[in-house]
Amino acid sequence: MAGSLKRVADAVVGLLETGEAAGTFSKAILTERRWLFLKDLEDLDGISVQVVPIGSMRERQSNTTFERYVRCDVLCKRRVPQSEISDSGIGREWIDDHVAILEEIDDYLGDDGTATRDPETGLEYVEPGDKRAPREILSKLGIEFFEEALIENMFFGVVRVAYRVQGAY
Repeated sequence: MAGSLKRVADAVVGLLETGEAAGTFSKAILTERRWLFLKDLEDLDGISVQVVPIGSMRERQSNTTFERYVRCDVLCKRRVPQSEISDSGIGREWIDDHVAILEEIDDYLGDDGTATRDPETGLEYVEPGDKRAPREILSKLGIEFFEEALIENMFFGVVRVAYRVQGAY
């Protein structure tokens, strides 16, 4: 199990690093794979992105083959600059900008050019509406952000993605 989880998470990190190198995102991101989220936030000019494999589900296809659906959370966190903090809270435009990064990452990972089956890794992106995927996987895909983190002068959100991997018994 850990083999597929690690392989998918490493592939997602590779995709995000490729996108970063190509200038795909409007803000700089620094990506790494982890097994647990680290909520401490270093001083960064860009956005700290952690890819964490969350779990997987296996579905038998035949007596000798199966498909495994692996879900990863892509945590994007960013420190709120002091200049954005006032008595009335954190500037709406700053939060809008960060939520836009979450959408950029989600769109990039789901893009036809990025999301199709990768012959080298065997990974295939699972579109949130895919009728072949298990309901438990699909119900946990998409973007979510956590406003309670603003109390600690940081902001983070999660892009939840899943990939289909072929396997044999």
